[in-house]
Amino acid sequence: TVNSGTLVLQQATLVSNSSVTIAATGVLKLDFGAVTNSISTLTLNGVVQNPGTYDAVNAAPYLTGAGTLLVTSSPIAGYSTNLTASVSGSTLSVSWPATHLGWILQAQTNSLSVGLAPTWSDISGTASVTSTNLPINPANPSVFFRLRHP
Repeated sequence: TVNSGTLVLQQATLVSNSSVTIAATGVLKLDFGAVTNSISTLTLNGVVQNPGTYDAVNAAPYLTGAGTLLVTSSPIAGYSTNLTASVSGSTLSVSWPATHLGWILQAQTNSLSVGLAPTWSDISGTASVTSTNLPINPANPSVFFRLRHP
C-alpha cells in the first residue's frame, strides 16, 4: 500500500498473490526495467482494476518507471450471493456483500398473476455500489430483484 509519496521497486519482487493499493497521492515507481511483475489485485485511488497489464502509460500518475504490473485475478466475485432488504417509510433499501462490488442490480415489475418473467432491467449506477435506496411505488403489485454478473 502506497498512501502518499513514492515507493520505488528496483526489482520485480512482488509475489503473485499480492494486492497492491495506491492512494490518490501515492506513486509506485516500477524501476526494474522492461519486466512484468504478476500480482493478484491492483487498486488505484480507490478503484479496483480489472485483470490486465498496467504501466506508466495506462496507469499514470499512480505507476511510473519502465516496469509493468500484470493483474491476474478478477476483482469481481464470480459466484452468486444473497440480497438484503429493509423498508423504512416509502423507501426500500437493498444491499449485497462487498465481494460483489461490480455486479449490477436488476428489477422487474409484473402483475401478481404473472410472477417472474425473462425480462429484467438494470438499475442505473448499481455496479459501483453495494447498496441502493429505491422508492416504493404502491401501484406496482410485485417487484423482483436480482444481481447480475457484468
